[in-house]
Amino acid sequence: MKGNPGEDEFMKLLQQQMTAGSESGSTSPNPMGGTGLIPMMETMMQTLLSPDVLYPSVKDLSAKLQEWLVAHEDDGTVAGDDRTRYSRQLDILRSVCSIYESNQDSDSDSVKKERYEQVLQLMQQMQEYGHPPSEVMKDLAPDMEVDGSGAPQFPGLPPLGGMGMPFPPTNGADGEQCIMM
Repeated sequence: MKGNPGEDEFMKLLQQQMTAGSESGSTSPNPMGGTGLIPMMETMMQTLLSPDVLYPSVKDLSAKLQEWLVAHEDDGTVAGDDRTRYSRQLDILRSVCSIYESNQDSDSDSVKKERYEQVLQLMQQMQEYGHPPSEVMKDLAPDMEVDGSGAPQFPGLPPLGGMGMPFPPTNGADGEQCIMM
């Protein structure tokens, strides 16, 4: 099956980055062979956090979360701590939207980098507040299964760290932690 042009470009970039440095005789300890893994990961994060990729989803999530908070404002179904957490998520989503909406084609590279860093920091803060309400996630992606905390469930794959799987992961039966370094 042939992927779409964006996917094909991504796969070519991935292959180039993973083999970068091997042609120059690098003796990098990089298990992927080459010295380009870190720059590749940075490029991937910049792509994932770019306005073209992230803004539509963040804007939709912000609108749905706002609607959900208003709908549950006085019905007593949302505990105070949860309401605070969801309100902070909404504040962060609005901040991300504001950053994206201030983008101009004429922005310098340094301005673009600064905004990327701001979005990255905000998305890291967002993770500290957990998942949005499961009802909001189901509304955004009706075919996606979510657990009671709003975490996406992928059939055939184990839950990810922080979402039901021990973190750091263990090596198996002996329970020894898997450590990279």
